[in-house]
Amino acid sequence: MKFKDIKVKYKKSLTALLLTIATILIILSLQGFKYKSFLTEYKSYFNDNKFNTASNYLSENCNFNIFKEILLENNLSNYFREKLEEVNKGLEAKTLDSDNAFIIANEINKYNLAKTEVTDTLSVISNNISDNSILTKGISEFEKGNFKEAIETLSSIPKDDLSYSTSTNYIDKSMSSLKESILKEASNLSKNDYYTKAITLLENNLDVLKNNKDVLNKIDELKKQKDEYLNTTTKKEPSAQTSNIVTSLNASNINSLWVESLTPYLIFVDQPSQKTYIYNGKVNDWSLEKEMPCSTGIKGRETPSGVFDIREKGNWFFSEKYGQGGKYYTQFKGDYLFHSLPYGKDAKTVVDYTLGTPASHGCIRLNLDDAKWIFDNIPKGTKVIIN
Repeated sequence: MKFKDIKVKYKKSLTALLLTIATILIILSLQGFKYKSFLTEYKSYFNDNKFNTASNYLSENCNFNIFKEILLENNLSNYFREKLEEVNKGLEAKTLDSDNAFIIANEINKYNLAKTEVTDTLSVISNNISDNSILTKGISEFEKGNFKEAIETLSSIPKDDLSYSTSTNYIDKSMSSLKESILKEASNLSKNDYYTKAITLLENNLDVLKNNKDVLNKIDELKKQKDEYLNTTTKKEPSAQTSNIVTSLNASNINSLWVESLTPYLIFVDQPSQKTYIYNGKVNDWSLEKEMPCSTGIKGRETPSGVFDIREKGNWFFSEKYGQGGKYYTQFKGDYLFHSLPYGKDAKTVVDYTLGTPASHGCIRLNLDDAKWIFDNIPKGTKVIIN
């Protein structure tokens, strides 16, 4: 090959190399410009507290950019350190409240960067928490495992509040934890045949869980199991539904008469002794939980004997006919109730303190605390046996 040809070939190769280098430099320059603009835009979103927008922008834009691959982690770490320094200064100068400081620190913490600075800032925030902070109270309830209280507290934060995004995250986590907790508890209750208590537990949380499908399905499942259980126990129970149970029931034989209740509770009112007994358990496995002095109906206004069940409840009633009322009433038959000592129309003055002997107009009179205990703890459907 002649020298002239070699020279021409060398010039072409050099030209191609230079063009390649120039192309690479142009591409790198464009990528560098795009990355710089990308990072600026991201910081703008974050600085404006548009955290979800910032996070989405970060993952969806400037992909396959070499500078993003190489520099992003370090750039974000430096940016977050500067941001946390601003937060600390804001807390110190009291130009930034603890809620907003927590939100920023919490968002940064999600990136798993600047860990030391995040920990230090969260420590500073904990020393500046306001007693009136709704977000802090809600998060505190969540961390204590009080998921329902956390949801109720955090739900009061309006959408235009800076802490709204953080509050919704904790609400979602609280709902998930609450659902898991009550489903587990309901399953444990059903294993011990406490179907009504399990169903009530789930139904009481339906509103806060927004009628979650898993909870609704579990309720349907438990209702079917409850029906099957009652059908089985009814076949085994020769005397519990007869009048014999009313006259024969006592503490020594309660676990041999196949006495069943639709709930984990059973109430036995012994009129001769003027005592009300609360049992906890299930068929042939009842244990005494409470013993309460009571007063049943006077002669001519006797309390009915028989087998009944708990129905409606209320905080207060007043009878114009008798000129007295009662607190924390629990119905077991028509106008017959468990309720407190009788009060005057002002609902403050006790008009008769009698307990331990017949004194009512047919209802079962109890101490205020005992009436409230039944009101608070005994579910509808609980069997009541009065001799």
